[in-house]
Amino acid sequence: MHTHQMQIADLHVHTTISDGHASPEDVIAYTLAQTSVTMIAITDHDQIQGAKRAAVAAEGTRLQVIIGEEISSRDGHILAYFIQDRIAPGYSTADTIKAIHEQGGLAVAAHPYDWMVRSCGRAGLLRRAAGSQPEWAFDAIESLNASLRPRAANTQAAAAATVLGLPVIGGSDSHCLSTIGYGFTNFVGSTTDDLRAAIAAHRTVAAGHHWSWGDMAEAGAKLLQRSINPWAVRA
Repeated sequence: MHTHQMQIADLHVHTTISDGHASPEDVIAYTLAQTSVTMIAITDHDQIQGAKRAAVAAEGTRLQVIIGEEISSRDGHILAYFIQDRIAPGYSTADTIKAIHEQGGLAVAAHPYDWMVRSCGRAGLLRRAAGSQPEWAFDAIESLNASLRPRAANTQAAAAATVLGLPVIGGSDSHCLSTIGYGFTNFVGSTTDDLRAAIAAHRTVAAGHHWSWGDMAEAGAKLLQRSINPWAVRA
């Protein structure tokens, strides 16, 4: 029987498999012990094994794991959900989205107006994702990314979603345990299938709050530590 309670899904979390600072197993343990998140997508950069490890770690718990990946396309980062196999970086946005859909997954424009990394919003999102047969057939837009500075980038993303008629999702973009759950997606249901249905029906809400300056300093310090000793935080 499905519940009609509002669920909390953090749909953008990194681990040590890419540039995060906690192992997949530690991400699951922390999320269970310290947050009210009920669903989590592990979206390591151009890698998928962290998500698979997290899914194993969450078996038998209240936490549901979505197998995901943050793919570095030529035009910007793309979040892939519900995939089974890694999708290689470096391809066009159109080809990357096609590869996601071929696996039955969902393709989401990640932080499309982020000024610090290559992002689809600055590569023609409003033009190339528009119309009944768009060049970029995104399934949703990440309109709340808790890590973004300036915050206006999220406002731009939400406005783009409205113009394009696309649903929105939210995520923490967490690289440290303490920021898990800062950004999230609310939806009614109980399962990952319910989340997919909510996205398709435009019944998701992106919510949460941004990283503090202290959170950013912590992430920066750990990134520096890792660049000096890349094996110090790997697990």
